[in-house]
Amino acid sequence: MFPIFSKTISLHGAANSMQGGRKENQDDLGFIDTPLGFLFVVCDGMGGGPGGKTASAIAKQEIARHLNSCNQLTPRKQALRIAVAKANDALNAAMAANKELRGMGTTVVAILINSESAIVCHAGDSRCYRMHGRLMLFRTQDHSLVENW
Repeated sequence: MFPIFSKTISLHGAANSMQGGRKENQDDLGFIDTPLGFLFVVCDGMGGGPGGKTASAIAKQEIARHLNSCNQLTPRKQALRIAVAKANDALNAAMAANKELRGMGTTVVAILINSESAIVCHAGDSRCYRMHGRLMLFRTQDHSLVENW
């Protein structure tokens, strides 16, 4: 477990990543203060597929890179949407450049927080929860066959 903190807004927490029953932990998570607010992002490579660990690292880095390059006037929701699209483009480029990575993928949950609000963006079956007392409240709905059934 490691601490999560921001230098620009009053925020603190902790994060942990667990491997579970898989051979390899394909989680990648990180946080950064950006011009648009505090970004926390979690990506989890799609298990069983090629390059899941690589996919999650690429997606996390690309999302953080894009949001960190924005200026304070950029609409936050639009910036987060574009960041995830750029992460997808980066994954496609990596697969085109290396045939061993073809078919790789990752889930993503990204939350962008400033003093006024928090915006959540997600794809796949990684989840965002809100802790309220002892309650854990879902803030996202999985994009999966099981959830859509």
